[in-house]
Amino acid sequence: MTRAIPGSLLLDPSVIDDPYPLYRQLHAEAPVWEISATGLFAISSYELVAEAAG
Repeated sequence: MTRAIPGSLLLDPSVIDDPYPLYRQLHAEAPVWEISATGLFAISSYELVAEAAG
């Protein structure tokens, strides 16, 4: 299941200062996130990144 996340959230100063709470939230809620209006995706587990990389 893919969910959307606003790209601006990734640039929020609180996320830049400490991204790990967001990482935990993304990983807990969905394995793949589309970064809105960018055509990019964030994958929240090593296993899926390895699979996507081939």
